[in-house]
Amino acid sequence: MATAIQNGATEIITCLEVEDARHVAATLTSNPMLCGERHCKPIDGFDLGNSPAEYSRAAVAGRTIVMTTTNGTRALFAARDAKVIYAGAFVNLSAVAEKLRGESFVALVCAGTDGVATEEDFLFAGAMIAKLADFDREVTLGGDAIEAIDNWQAFLDEGATLPQRLAMSRGGRNLVEAGYQSDVEYCAVVDAVSAVPTASRRHPMTLR
Repeated sequence: MATAIQNGATEIITCLEVEDARHVAATLTSNPMLCGERHCKPIDGFDLGNSPAEYSRAAVAGRTIVMTTTNGTRALFAARDAKVIYAGAFVNLSAVAEKLRGESFVALVCAGTDGVATEEDFLFAGAMIAKLADFDREVTLGGDAIEAIDNWQAFLDEGATLPQRLAMSRGGRNLVEAGYQSDVEYCAVVDAVSAVPTASRRHPMTLR
């Protein structure tokens, strides 16, 4: 999502189910692109899968994207009642942290994998919390947040690289097994993009 917005996509309309995405796309007159995956694999009849490498400027600039994914779009739906919603990852870590600077309350919603918590999300949460703590040393952390930032610090102390660590996580292993090792490496490049996909509508959940 961050790569698509960075490369000029006009908006990303997210859907929970494949048929919902097809229906939404059929109602639009903007020549939308159907994009997404199920269990890492592209969806039959869709224009793009979920690999950031596919979302080049040539492919997505000026286009409306209708997207459904196994986990990420569900996380956005779970956060639909929040005051503001940002889509964050390691690739736009600092940009999202800047958006959150000064907020009185921040909830990090991890996408997980098939409803199960995953290490890569927990690691990102720790990195984000560390960034926010740098802005405000008086920040109050919940129990999960303390565990997440401790986990991030342990990762930094152990000396492994982020691509190595992500490849060992549940989500990372799924991508590697599906042939998307390069996606794991891309997603481990901290601050590769400056775009912060931000919810502009809630029904359907739309990011700009």
